[in-house]
Amino acid sequence: LLLQEEEEEEGQEESMLSSLAAVQTTSNYRSCTNIRLRYKKYKHLLLGRSKVHGWGCFVSQPVRKNELVCEYLGEVVSQEEADRRGKIYDKQSCSYLFNLNQDEVIDAARKGNKIKFANHSRDRPNCHPRVISVNGDHHIAIYAKSDLKAGDELFFDYKHDFCSTLPDWYVNKINGFASN
Repeated sequence: LLLQEEEEEEGQEESMLSSLAAVQTTSNYRSCTNIRLRYKKYKHLLLGRSKVHGWGCFVSQPVRKNELVCEYLGEVVSQEEADRRGKIYDKQSCSYLFNLNQDEVIDAARKGNKIKFANHSRDRPNCHPRVISVNGDHHIAIYAKSDLKAGDELFFDYKHDFCSTLPDWYVNKINGFASN
């Protein structure tokens, strides 16, 4: 009985994904994002040394403007826990915290995916995050701001300037005490 249910679920998923191609050609990128996030249909990403700072995240295939690149994944923690961890991360000059909503934060430090290595760029971001709801849960979707070629490094604006208190490592960076 369990095997039959699994086969039915797989059949439904295949049917849904095959109809996704038809939906994509007639709708904009937002229409299909929920399905792509739900079934984890992301672009393939690579890690490599960045010319900007440390490690970077790169696309391995072309991506069209406004197309979903991937989801920013990690451990969901409370704002209080994120504040506690943030103090530790500030001392390490590295943080993978991303506000999900008023109550929760994604911490990609231990349980994150490759997109956590996308570097910050206020002047030339080529992708942007959006918090969206999928089946009532918030997710951080990363979209391409422009057409990307295979091998392009991903950048987005971390928007630290909107935080009430900026991380020390970020303040030092914008004041010229650290490299880009």
